[in-house]
Amino acid sequence: RDCLHSGGSMEGQVTAGGPKLPPARSSGERCVACTPRDDVRLRVEFPPQLPRHQRSLVGFEKWAQLRCTRQRPGQITLAATNLQPIQGGTDVSIAVTRPGKLDVAEIPMPRPGPCEARIRTELATLCNTTDRIRVEGHFPGEEGYPLLLGHESAVIVAAVGEKVRNYSKADRVVGGLALNPTSPDFHSGLGGFSEYAVAGYLQAMVEDGVATPEHGWDDVHEMMTVVPPEIPMEAAVILCTWRKVPGSMGDFGLRPGTDLLISGCGPVGLSYVKFARLLGFNRIPAVDPNEAKRELALRLGCDEAVSPAEVETGAKLGGTDAEFDTIIDGVGKQSSLHQALGWVKSQGAVCLYGVLDEPVLQVEHGSGPRSFALKLHQGPVRAGVRQPQEQLRDWVRMGELSQADSVSAEYPIHEVATACEEAMAPKQIKTLPRYPA
Repeated sequence: RDCLHSGGSMEGQVTAGGPKLPPARSSGERCVACTPRDDVRLRVEFPPQLPRHQRSLVGFEKWAQLRCTRQRPGQITLAATNLQPIQGGTDVSIAVTRPGKLDVAEIPMPRPGPCEARIRTELATLCNTTDRIRVEGHFPGEEGYPLLLGHESAVIVAAVGEKVRNYSKADRVVGGLALNPTSPDFHSGLGGFSEYAVAGYLQAMVEDGVATPEHGWDDVHEMMTVVPPEIPMEAAVILCTWRKVPGSMGDFGLRPGTDLLISGCGPVGLSYVKFARLLGFNRIPAVDPNEAKRELALRLGCDEAVSPAEVETGAKLGGTDAEFDTIIDGVGKQSSLHQALGWVKSQGAVCLYGVLDEPVLQVEHGSGPRSFALKLHQGPVRAGVRQPQEQLRDWVRMGELSQADSVSAEYPIHEVATACEEAMAPKQIKTLPRYPA
């Protein structure tokens, strides 16, 4: 309605029917060349980082600042910047609609408060244990379906509240969850596969007296850290797995210089192999039935990688009487625990990492020594996850850690059901769903 070509600007509500530009929010001088006529077409260009499915504006409303960039007879081109979703926005998430069934779900766009940042997911990884158990329908303490899935992701900060100081717009961040779904139709299975979510800023929430679950605070926000630009996004998302292992080592009381047998060469077991070697542990053998995973464990630094059958027959690991200070079980199954009991030294420890498959843990104590410790780590201590991330980023920069050792396959997010099925194959390490740019 007003001339914009001389650096003027205006704000308005952009809808599928075209921009609505209230004169009260516009500035600039009116001129003959820009006077709207019935045959003038108003063209709006969107930022390249805006997802393509949102550029259509169908069913999606935004407040935008519009700046005139080009004029020609019959057409004025405006560049839309500072796009902010308003009521009516739609988010995309991945839902387990019932045990065994995955689907793409549309939910309302989250609206961050002054102490929160809205984050957009770029990459995610499927957790071979936690996500699998939720999909199968027997995660401990969770019975409500449908639920929003996922807890490992790498995100970009899309907008920040006025009191947020730990994030800036366009920062890349490890982690992002939808703990409080914006739709009452869904429960939260952590919801990290939502395209958009919010992250809280603890200091501001404490100062405002709103650092409570009722206001959206959860200590999981303490685990979220900014990723430097030199760290690839693919490495950033694998940090979701890597960062949990050093903390669990502390919880288990592991000490460099001792022997450590790794049972199960999945993402966690392989991380244990790599970190134990970097931190100076003594003998580090690994056991896994899959040959490809055993070969990868050898490349990452384990001394010997064998199958369970080879251990039972005494063909490897020093014979049938071989015993170890500590067994790390990264499988979480009853059968792997029973095997581990036969390998641990007297007064040693069997350490189970991750959520167990079975609701009841049965220990055949006659299978092991008379004195041993059984330790469980079913979830990270938040400070123990945050603290090692700087060291992990340094190892990535130095080339000691690489996402290439962890990523087996990648799928677009709309093929998440196929990705989930593929992730459960014995040969897979990490499967990455990728979101549209």
